[in-house]
Amino acid sequence: GRYCFYKYPEYTSKELYMQTEKFSVKRQIFVYIAGIMALSFGVYFVTSANLGVSPIISLPFVISKITGFSLGEMTFFINLICLLIQVAMLGKDFPRREVFQMAAAFIFSFLIDFISYFMAFIFFPSTVLQKILSFAVGLFFSGAGISFMSLSRLFMLPCDALSRVTAEKFNRDFGKTKVLVDGTILLTSTSLSLIFLRRLEGIHIGTFIIVVSVGNIISFFLHRLTKKTEEYIGF
Repeated sequence: GRYCFYKYPEYTSKELYMQTEKFSVKRQIFVYIAGIMALSFGVYFVTSANLGVSPIISLPFVISKITGFSLGEMTFFINLICLLIQVAMLGKDFPRREVFQMAAAFIFSFLIDFISYFMAFIFFPSTVLQKILSFAVGLFFSGAGISFMSLSRLFMLPCDALSRVTAEKFNRDFGKTKVLVDGTILLTSTSLSLIFLRRLEGIHIGTFIIVVSVGNIISFFLHRLTKKTEEYIGF
C-alpha cells in the first residue's frame, strides 16, 4: 500500500521474507524486543537523572505527574491516541497490520514500569555526577534501542509512526515533519505542566541535548550494527 512505515524496496511481505533462506522470524522478533528493552532502560536512566526527558516522553511524563498514574500507563495512553490519530488521518488506507503498533506500545509501556520498579533498588542517581552518568547511559541505551527496532523492520511505536504518516499524508519531508510533531508534543507538555503543576516538569537542559544528539547517536549505531544485524536476521 501507499502508507508504509519504513522505507524499504517494494517487496510484498512474502517476497521480502522469502528472498533468503537464512531469514529467521525468531531472530527478527528477538532483535525487535531487544530494541524495545534497551529503549525502556534508556527511558529509566534519562528520567531518573532528572535533567530533562525526550519530547516524545515529555507528554506522558507530565500527565503522570498530574494524574498520579505511572509513566508506563500514560505512555500506553498517549501511544493509543497517536494510533487513533493515524486511523483518523488515513481512514480506509490505514494498513490493518499496523494495529500491531499497540502491541509494541504495550510491551514498551510495561517494560518502562517494570524496569523502573526494579532498577530503583539497584541504581538511582542522587549526586550531580551520578545524574550526568545516568543521563549519558540513557542516551546510549535509547540510541541502541531505536536502532535495533529500526533494523528489525517491524512496527514503529505509534507516536513515532505518526510523524511518518503525517509526512506521507501531506507529502512533506519526514525529518521536518518529525520536528514539527515533536515540537507540538513538547509545547503541549510545557503548557500542561505550567497550567496544572505551576512549574516545568521533565523539560530541562537534557531535553534539548536529546533533541540535538539522539539522531547522531542512532546514526552511530546504525553505521556499526546494520550489516551484522541484517546478517543475523537473514535479510
